[in-house]
Amino acid sequence: MLTNNGTERVKSNGMVWALGAAAIGAAAMAMGGQAANAAMLGVHFWQHTTSTQTTAVTGTAGYVAQANWNNVDNPANGSGNYPGAGNNVGNLVLSDGSSASGTLLSFGAPGLVGSGALPSNGISTQEQQNVYLQESYLDVGYPSTGSGNYSATYGPDATVTVSSLPTSIAGTGTTPYDVILYVNSANSSYTDVADYTVNGATLSNVKLSNTGSSNPNNSFVDSGTFTLATASTVGNYVEFTGITGTTLNITVAVGNSGSRAALDGFQVIATPEPGALGLLAAGGLGMLLVKRRRTA
Repeated sequence: MLTNNGTERVKSNGMVWALGAAAIGAAAMAMGGQAANAAMLGVHFWQHTTSTQTTAVTGTAGYVAQANWNNVDNPANGSGNYPGAGNNVGNLVLSDGSSASGTLLSFGAPGLVGSGALPSNGISTQEQQNVYLQESYLDVGYPSTGSGNYSATYGPDATVTVSSLPTSIAGTGTTPYDVILYVNSANSSYTDVADYTVNGATLSNVKLSNTGSSNPNNSFVDSGTFTLATASTVGNYVEFTGITGTTLNITVAVGNSGSRAALDGFQVIATPEPGALGLLAAGGLGMLLVKRRRTA
């Protein structure tokens, strides 16, 4: 799996390894091309009403680049609001285009709104798709009064459930996988702070990028690049590693008074077995050593 900085992202026992893309590619070819093609499921929450249209993700996008995103749009009534759990979505596809047969997505949130993210001039096609991934989001903190006073009235937390994950990602429930959440918001007044929970693991007080008109922390969003969001760094994605279970539960909550919380979309990514990781790393290292000896 290639990240947007051109390195291969592989994990073993919680550690992240970064190997040159050329070495990984050569090693994967020597192993029959299987190691670098882990299964991925990508979901993009897409605002698609008669009055507001954001752009569907139709190409390769994501911090871990993948094709075949599932664009999930508004209910048939076009209201843009999700007043509780439900909105079941089937017929999902994996990154290789195959069917995620039996996998069901359900979700609920106070609203689904556009972020105002727009691609900068001169960026690549993939970077444009990265911007489209962050053009709309499930919104927590959406005021029921419509007054715009987000510190006064909060809706319920946003919840997302993916049941019966494919065995190629979750195995029988004990195989670990990774989850990436995309978290760009649209508050033009201040930096939003949110809490994200995935299958019981929580990241608290995460600082979200904003593409509101007055917020200065959004240049990397419009350029189609990614920054890890933490409690101390404004960013547009968070990552959970070593998640297990055939059901994925995501909860999005406001992190402090006066903020909103956002979920633009997410990826569920299979991680390689330790044996495959060792072969891949050894193969990549071997190819690098051979190349260095030949050029010495």
